[in-house]
Amino acid sequence: MIDVEAAASPAPGEADAVASRHRGCMVCGTTEDNPASLALRFDPTAEGGVAARFTARPEQRGWDDRLHGGMIATLLDGAMTNALIARGIAAVTADLSIRFVAPVPLGVELEVVAEVGDCRHGVHAATARLRYRGRVLARATARFMAL
Repeated sequence: MIDVEAAASPAPGEADAVASRHRGCMVCGTTEDNPASLALRFDPTAEGGVAARFTARPEQRGWDDRLHGGMIATLLDGAMTNALIARGIAAVTADLSIRFVAPVPLGVELEVVAEVGDCRHGVHAATARLRYRGRVLARATARFMAL
């Protein structure tokens, strides 16, 4: 089992070192490193995870002014990846399960939050939620393989 307190506090500079390898990410990378990046900024939460704000644009729609399901999956996966990065863990998605609870509107500020769970045999568990005004519109669980 993972020592949750130790995992929540990476060695000095460890999270920064992992994040520097992730600068070109389409979700959280800088627009200098990836002009197509959403450039989301993930900040720590009081619960030990991360959170970012996002406003969906019309070109990201699926049906009838709703956010495309693939974009929802991308946001949830990116949030969980950033929760791992915040702990100094470099990992890639091994599996991802999403529950779409309600349509996600465009043009409003959304919040995506994620936390890291346990680690077994080098596989890290994580959860994420996409919310609008506190209401969960989609949630995900995933497992990540350490790099």
